Amino acid sequence: MNVLITGSSGYLGKELSSFLESNGFGVVRCSRRKKKSSELFYSIEDYKSFQVPKDIDAVIHLAALTQAKCTGKINDIEVAAAVDLCEKSVAQGCKFIFISSLSAQDCSLTTYGKTKFEIECRLIDKPNVFVVRPGLIYGGKPSGLYGSIVNLAKKLPIIPVFKPEPIIQIAIYCMYVVVLKKFANILEMNLVMLT
Repeated sequence: MNVLITGSSGYLGKELSSFLESNGFGVVRCSRRKKKSSELFYSIEDYKSFQVPKDIDAVIHLAALTQAKCTGKINDIEVAAAVDLCEKSVAQGCKFIFISSLSAQDCSLTTYGKTKFEIECRLIDKPNVFVVRPGLIYGGKPSGLYGSIVNLAKKLPIIPVFKPEPIIQIAIYCMYVVVLKKFANILEMNLVMLT
């Protein structure tokens, strides 16, 4: 089975791509930070020019504008990009898996959460489309929300800082691997069942 993953250079995308490849899936990595010639360029801002390759069975859409200015308003370009990619994927007979967020709420105060929620609303009733809301995925190198939590824990005395630090980092990393493997296993089982 061939799976296309947008956002493959991101926090989850790198790990998920490697996991699926190690389990026998053909993975086409797509990123706005194209690092290898085998990767495809995918940018939310330039979504109209992207075409889903012909030999793809499923598309996992991870790409998001996580660093966008937080206005508390929906990012219309990101919504349009997700809907466009979904329509192109389904038109080619692919399954489309949108990885959302626990932040996806109509009442979210962030642009990220409101945008994810709007994308869910636009995709949820379409055939061959699946929306997944994983919990906070953390571990490894502190970045994203996890990085913010680690930095707060180091600076604020009201958040407990566990010592010795290397042991905690190892424990967190192990939890991350388990969570990621469970998440990847669920996706893998569903991808197999969808064929």
